[in-house]
Amino acid sequence: MRSSNPAEILLLDADNRRRLELFERLQAAGFTVLQAANAQDAADLLAHTGPEATVVEADQLTSFLETCLHVETPPPLYLIGLPPLGTKIPHLGAVIPEGRLDLLDSLLFGLRQRIMLRAQREDLERGLVELAHLAIDLGRSARSIPDDALLGQSLREVVEMAQARFTTQKVQVSGLLFARQPGTPLTLRASIGVDDESKASARYLSLASDSIRQDEIVKDTGGAIAVPLPTLQFQNGAIVLLGIEAADLSSFQRLLVTAAAEVSLARDANTLYHLAMIDGLTTIYNHGYGQSRLIKELRRVSRSRLAITLAIIDLDHFKEINDRHGHIAGDHCLRSTAKALGSAMRSTDILYRSGGEEFVVVLPGSGPQQTELIGSKLCDTLRQLQVEWNEMPIPITASVGLASLPAQALADRYTAGTGWTDLAHRMLELADQAMYQAKARGRDCFERAGHVGDVSNHPSVAKLLQSMS
Repeated sequence: MRSSNPAEILLLDADNRRRLELFERLQAAGFTVLQAANAQDAADLLAHTGPEATVVEADQLTSFLETCLHVETPPPLYLIGLPPLGTKIPHLGAVIPEGRLDLLDSLLFGLRQRIMLRAQREDLERGLVELAHLAIDLGRSARSIPDDALLGQSLREVVEMAQARFTTQKVQVSGLLFARQPGTPLTLRASIGVDDESKASARYLSLASDSIRQDEIVKDTGGAIAVPLPTLQFQNGAIVLLGIEAADLSSFQRLLVTAAAEVSLARDANTLYHLAMIDGLTTIYNHGYGQSRLIKELRRVSRSRLAITLAIIDLDHFKEINDRHGHIAGDHCLRSTAKALGSAMRSTDILYRSGGEEFVVVLPGSGPQQTELIGSKLCDTLRQLQVEWNEMPIPITASVGLASLPAQALADRYTAGTGWTDLAHRMLELADQAMYQAKARGRDCFERAGHVGDVSNHPSVAKLLQSMS
């Protein structure tokens, strides 16, 4: 198991005096030093920690390689002294000759910088994921809400930067942000300090279009400045700034381009995370993100002492729909199904597309006693769904499988291993088996795994729950 400290170094040297000297040098470079006097101690430390590097004195190299070669993904090795002639050293980071420990200092500095950059990148990635999760939770059915909010905030930052740049002028800088997605017209998406948005939009839309088409800053006769947002895969646009007509554009251009690039990068990152979590056809959660939410909900209901139920919904005779009406009609049925299921759910429930014509609903707080009501409601919702294509009605029915865990089965289950993931997969398997039983029974119905859906006594589930105690 890796240590929680990301800046550890393992030091192996049998000579106490020399090891102390190296210890002080490594510690001065900002590392936590794990000391070993022999290869066996080093192997034990490697098995229970995750150092960023291993510093080994040449006299200990042979025994170290013999003892530690089995370690999975060992850290880079910095060798102090020259190795025996012909020795093959896997994962060698560098050889530092005796008397040239200044070279080790340089290596440690570079390693420390890489660790800091990695930590910053991980913090940024975690922050982006958390922001994307929040955006999706707040705007599940209106994906434009978090996007427009992000564009508005980005425009505000650009306008404030422009205002600060021209503090010697007694003018108020205002701005508009125009953007479009492929196949859609350019529209006003955000404005700051503009009294009449519709009038300003009509006036400056062509200026924004010129800026995008020419891919450069464009200034009109009235002094408005349009700055193109870098063209990305998902959307392009331009920012129009008003009130800086007396500006020296040659000195301001780099700032404008940099700010515009930051707007696009922020928007693109937001969109990428949305695409990573949202099914492109139905605009509900996709398979990967849905399963991650299921695992998260299992943890949460365990802490809150709640039950949980999941339902697998598979549309009946979907291949016949595609064959008779075409795949575009089939896509229309999938979108309609997702919308109907979403409308029938509680705000705390989670709906995702598992793949093809299969959907999954996770219902935290619902236990085995509610499975009959849940199954009936899901079947009724789709049975009553009125779908038409080319003025022809397309009946929609589904086979539903349910698996449930009561509150007492999950209460106070804590594990740092794969227990929650394994439990989620097993519940999905049992619900899937129940769904196929519904297919075999004639379709347009539901079946429950275990006794009224309770799978806590199923041998594989019971074993998992026991291991998580």
